[in-house]
Amino acid sequence: MSILRFAFCLLLAAFVWLVGCATPNPLVGWHVSNTDNLRANQTITEDCRIYIEKLPSKQKGFVDSVDYFEDGKGQHAVDIKIGLNGTMWEHVLFYDRQNQRIKVIKHKSSG
Repeated sequence: MSILRFAFCLLLAAFVWLVGCATPNPLVGWHVSNTDNLRANQTITEDCRIYIEKLPSKQKGFVDSVDYFEDGKGQHAVDIKIGLNGTMWEHVLFYDRQNQRIKVIKHKSSG
């Protein structure tokens, strides 16, 4: 009986570790935007610049890339990747149809 309990606990721990370590990609279903279109959007460009400027100095000095996305319904997102202490972090800024920031998701990058 204790061997079954041990095996169950081991399987449960493995499942929790795998599920707990997997960060879902918040940009699933979004596609890369035509950067000429989005960069021409002064509101989002300026908001993104201000967001990066307000990051702690240890983060803003390590911004690796800034990528632009859209969902096909008029909403936009900006994915800011920051390499810090051997870990890649993502800050995803979401904008509504009026180009107002509505949400920010920060997480470790999966790749």
